[in-house]
Amino acid sequence: IRIHRDGTYLQFLAPEGHQSIVPREHMVGRNIREVMPEWFAEQTIEIVEQVLTTRRTIVKITRIVSPIHGGAPRDFEGKHVPVGNDEVVIFTREVTAQQRSEDALRESEERFRSLVESGSDPFYAINRDGKLLYVNQRACDTLGYTREELLALTVWDIAVDPDRARFDAAFEGIDMPELQEGVHRRRDGTTFPVEIRATIAVLDGEPCRFS
Repeated sequence: IRIHRDGTYLQFLAPEGHQSIVPREHMVGRNIREVMPEWFAEQTIEIVEQVLTTRRTIVKITRIVSPIHGGAPRDFEGKHVPVGNDEVVIFTREVTAQQRSEDALRESEERFRSLVESGSDPFYAINRDGKLLYVNQRACDTLGYTREELLALTVWDIAVDPDRARFDAAFEGIDMPELQEGVHRRRDGTTFPVEIRATIAVLDGEPCRFS
């Protein structure tokens, strides 16, 4: 899409069979304010002005319902590139499936964190190196650390005489006992026995031991 800084569509090129938000014949020669929702038109004109002023490319993902076809919202990534003094070319591609997948993953992670935080037992997500990537408030209260302090530690800082071989074996897919016993050390140096149920899962794209 080639657009003037005043919002006039100058050119529209698309592969055969492409279903755009607005058909080409409704766009070329007309102002974006005439054919697109007001919020989208103002957003686009603002981006166009920024691109022309800074001479820098801007990428923006927008969710929009076609004012012509209606239907479900669709997500488009627009790469806005300056050409000349008063024109911008917008390279667009539909990313609806990708955005829905990311939304679903984000919602799943939010539900997971909500479930973990509401639990009565300490919870730890530990990566292969032993670094604590996530802990719930119960874990902080049990060990006497703030969340920030605890996330700066490793499992080796809180476990007394840890079995590193058993820990590593879990990441290699070797079957481990459903219930393990150990000893943890609080911030004040006191220790207490623990029963640990652990599994390997993925958090933020990284394999972790959930326990």
